[in-house]
Amino acid sequence: MKNSKKKRFLKGSSLIEVLVAIVIITIAFSAVVKMIIIGGRASRSAQHSSEALIIAQKWVEKSKAKTFEDSLVMDWIKENDQPEYSGRPNYLSWIYWVERDETYVVLEQTPDPIADTPYTVRAFRDSNPADGIDDFTGQEKDLKQVIVRVGWAEARALEDKNDLDTDNQTWIRNVFWKEVELKTLIAKPKPREDSCCLAPTVSEPIFVDVNTGNQIAQTLQTVEACTDVKVQVRVEDQCAIANLSVILYYIGSGTSDTKTVSMQSLGGMGYYEATIPGEDVKNYDGACEVTEPDGNPDLTVWVVATDSYIGGDCPAGTVRVFRSSNSQLDIRDTSVP
Repeated sequence: MKNSKKKRFLKGSSLIEVLVAIVIITIAFSAVVKMIIIGGRASRSAQHSSEALIIAQKWVEKSKAKTFEDSLVMDWIKENDQPEYSGRPNYLSWIYWVERDETYVVLEQTPDPIADTPYTVRAFRDSNPADGIDDFTGQEKDLKQVIVRVGWAEARALEDKNDLDTDNQTWIRNVFWKEVELKTLIAKPKPREDSCCLAPTVSEPIFVDVNTGNQIAQTLQTVEACTDVKVQVRVEDQCAIANLSVILYYIGSGTSDTKTVSMQSLGGMGYYEATIPGEDVKNYDGACEVTEPDGNPDLTVWVVATDSYIGGDCPAGTVRVFRSSNSQLDIRDTSVP
């Protein structure tokens, strides 16, 4: 009897030990899994932060590339919808939203000249916009602050702009939302002393199909006959006091009838546009292929920019005129005349 009880006791002890071992292994396995999950989250969060920083730097560079006089406030837009990701839906690992604020500012000296930051940045204040002078410091509007914020929700991809509504999605903002912010100051470019003696410059003309809105290829552009063609150029004039006239010229092959169209400004970034009417978009050289052009230029186009303002220190006889290089169109007939 004693041996039988002893055996049962030993068997019971072995079972308890096995259960304890199972519990210990389970706890250890759970800890390892949890560490892997935490590590994965940390790695993913670091990747999102790196991508957001790159996106912010890209938008800062866009601000620097714009004309200084153009300033805007851009509300949250979905970065993934930008044209540069077209055809590359998986280029970004997550969904990001971008906000950009551009404000004219002045540097104002602090009362303590030996402080770590002896100057503070504040918004430009001008009660008389005509003079372009800050009311308190007398500084001109020659400094712009750009702030770019890139945000994302770490545990939930925000597909729609309504998801950013703080009234409806406060918990997303408080729990999951993260942001990267970049700030920079952009100084107004200082013109050369002889800038009002120099001729403006004109970029290569860009041709746009009015039916599709697409840019036409640059090398011997091919267009349909009798279709309006938009022509766009960018004119750069370093003179602060400009009196620009931008004229589009075009002539058909084998003719001497040069025609002109006055180009209109598209805003403050120096872009100008004009339309060649469809009645002038003809196959002048007699090639009437129904489906293919013949590879010969039918219409030659160029742009002339003239600034009639001449600086007081310019040499006598200064003329501020620039003529772009020629661009040629190969016009395809839609039917044989």
